[in-house]
Amino acid sequence: VLCLEPNGHWVQAGIISFASSCAQEDAPVLLTNTAAHSSWLQARVQGAAFLAQSPETPEMSDEDSCVACGSLRTAGPQAGAPSPWPWDARLMHQGQLACGGALVSEEAVLTAAHCFIGRQAPEEWSVGLGTRPEEWGLKQLILHGAYTHPEGGYDVALLLLAQPVTLGTSLRPLCLPYADHHLPDGERGWVLGQARPGAGISSPQTVPVTLLGPRACSRLHRAPGGDGSTILPGMVCTSAVGELPSCEGLSGAPLVHEVRGTWFLAGLHSFGDACQGPARPAVFTALPAYEDWVSSL
Repeated sequence: VLCLEPNGHWVQAGIISFASSCAQEDAPVLLTNTAAHSSWLQARVQGAAFLAQSPETPEMSDEDSCVACGSLRTAGPQAGAPSPWPWDARLMHQGQLACGGALVSEEAVLTAAHCFIGRQAPEEWSVGLGTRPEEWGLKQLILHGAYTHPEGGYDVALLLLAQPVTLGTSLRPLCLPYADHHLPDGERGWVLGQARPGAGISSPQTVPVTLLGPRACSRLHRAPGGDGSTILPGMVCTSAVGELPSCEGLSGAPLVHEVRGTWFLAGLHSFGDACQGPARPAVFTALPAYEDWVSSL
């Protein structure tokens, strides 16, 4: 088991000893704690690099910093149910829910740039994360420099939290995609929708969606009754699998895509209603197209 330290070094935290099953949720795996045997290793391994050791081996807890991105410790999402995801971010502007987002590290949240037009003062914002009741302040808002309006693309922003969060079972980052991460037409994804006024639902709902590429999405938007939007290469669209009448799209909310048990941030809600069916697909900023921009910050 490898852990990424804050200084960028990878550290071998443990060695699998035995497990009751392989890669199953909630199935514990017993590890040999490498740090507890560092003296034995140093005496026998020439040229190996070791971190400085504290006098006592610290106790491990469920809230330690070695947390894999995109992993779930709970049951997966269900249509119309409250979000099970420990990376969900709720962006509050002066105490009111304004946008969604995704936690991607212990101090960074990704969301849509259009959420901050005319309201870019960090002190006016706070962020709720996962299922935790507390909120975090913002230190900095970084909007993509090419953003002008949602239909023009570049609708992405990075938020730096005023204080890093402690990652663990209740708070986990969502994995970022690589630049060549493929989002195939017809694949299943999940988004968040907020409750419509008067729906009697307080928390955002999970919505199953089908991914649509730019060409298929453009055809639907230019069809009779569509809004005529041109879907650019840095965008990905979705259509809800069955409409949820109590739900409407939440700006900046993540579009998540599962690949072999790991969840990735596929997109951020830009425009259109993510709770609607195939006739009116919602449009998301496709994160693989912005991997270089995110990595440069």
